[in-house]
Amino acid sequence: MIDSVPVTEDDLQAEARSAGLPADAIDAATRKTLLAQVIDRRLLVGAARAAEIERDPVLRAAVQRAGEMVTASVMAQRLVGRPAPASVAEARRYMAANPLRFAGRQILVVDAIEVGARGLPEGLLDNADSLKDVASTLDRVRLPFERRERRFDSATLPPEIARQMARFESGRLFRLPMGATVLMGVVTGRQSAAAPLPAQLAAARDAAIAAKQEAQLRTALAALRRKADVRMGETP
Repeated sequence: MIDSVPVTEDDLQAEARSAGLPADAIDAATRKTLLAQVIDRRLLVGAARAAEIERDPVLRAAVQRAGEMVTASVMAQRLVGRPAPASVAEARRYMAANPLRFAGRQILVVDAIEVGARGLPEGLLDNADSLKDVASTLDRVRLPFERRERRFDSATLPPEIARQMARFESGRLFRLPMGATVLMGVVTGRQSAAAPLPAQLAAARDAAIAAKQEAQLRTALAALRRKADVRMGETP
């Protein structure tokens, strides 16, 4: 009991699930740790309520989002169901469609300059043909940047970025938007990183199952959208 509010077995099970622990793996020591986590969190929540922090609209929206994320995750799992194992044929098709994650996997070594995209004037680096030009231009306009060697694994990059980087010529300056930053770089080395075939097949099976689940979820969400009244615009 915490200030007359009980901590239940369901609370401990939820705590264990959030930590990725199966129900049958909760021994006495683990229960004690989980219980301490629940107690500490609820004491902090109680202090937040006493300080009226919960009235902050941004915090309220964040709390609502956290609850929605949990509920949406559980519902998504129910919608896609338990996937059937991927066959060897499915795994091989997935490997063929994504060579840079499997047989063609490579590590790219890049001499790179990274600069924030927001403060970068349009066209500023269009005429640069070397990293030295890039650095001097950024210094001239007093834009901060970082230069360092980076290693990119084609298997872990987003597919489109991996395909772009695989086409870059060694020694030739390239430009690549990467979210909040812009990468200006030169490929200085390529190393094959293909795993043994059995490991590739195992990874491809898992990836094929995940891709199938994503497709099923997209279909289910499309059906929900068709039934719902979704309107875009500002609240009056």
